[in-house]
Amino acid sequence: MMNKEFDYTDDGIVQTNRINKRYKKTHYENRLFDRDTLLLFHYDVNFLYVLSLYARNERSQKNNWKQKVRDMFRNEIQEWLQKDYDFYVMRAYDNVNEEEYIKRHFKELIGKIYKPFSDEKIYSLALERNEKNADSNKKLIEMLRSAFYVERCSLGQDPYEVLNDVTSSTEFNRDLVGKTICVIEEDSNFDIVIKKLNETKTFALPLYQNEDLMSLIEGYTAVQYLLIHNNRDRYEVFNFDCNGPTLTLKSQLKDMYTISDDANLYMSYKINVNVKVEIGSLNLKSIIDQNIKMIYIDNLIK
Repeated sequence: MMNKEFDYTDDGIVQTNRINKRYKKTHYENRLFDRDTLLLFHYDVNFLYVLSLYARNERSQKNNWKQKVRDMFRNEIQEWLQKDYDFYVMRAYDNVNEEEYIKRHFKELIGKIYKPFSDEKIYSLALERNEKNADSNKKLIEMLRSAFYVERCSLGQDPYEVLNDVTSSTEFNRDLVGKTICVIEEDSNFDIVIKKLNETKTFALPLYQNEDLMSLIEGYTAVQYLLIHNNRDRYEVFNFDCNGPTLTLKSQLKDMYTISDDANLYMSYKINVNVKVEIGSLNLKSIIDQNIKMIYIDNLIK
């Protein structure tokens, strides 16, 4: 635009007064960071000001104006996006290989995470805020919190403000209760076992050669939780990391906690000791009634 008074001292830059002055074009829904996402703003600017600015060729004045305009664009884009999206920062737990995890969950995460920070261990997560995506967004955050600290963080906010000294919390997901190994330990051994699990951060599950071995292995690879209980009123729940179990020979057990040392082959799980599992009220009656040393069970929550 051109100033009506032919004034070249004021840039006059404002968002255009058109009704449609902002456009967002996406190729995939709920994937803000996809390469095909396009954000378009319309602004009016005094052409005479820009012309005089470059005609005078004063570098400092041009740089100051560029910085002013960039800040304006950034702030207004951030304000717009935060009306439509929830933003989080993520950092992997110490015992998680974040690159391997992201490759494994590529389809769920593509276009939703990005590394805009100088610290490349920290990721930004953007989830579209609407009723249609509410359930899938919740499930994605629950999945990520098995491997990452995930905290809300506004655009422009320092990620260290929310990540420093943060402790994670994982809810005991009703959909995952069938993926739980439950082990009985009597009172005399209960505290010893809990201490050992916290120190070694591993659990070894014995595998015995029989016709059901392959189906058992397939089932046990999906296990996410370990419940240690005393067959009455004490229990502790641990969350396995996202990398899954590995096959381990008896000679490699070392100090790992296991319910039996008479097998030749084991599945060993890494434990996220940094994750506090919030489980609420448990229904242990079905376990107690069976009085079995170890069981793989459903319907653990009341």
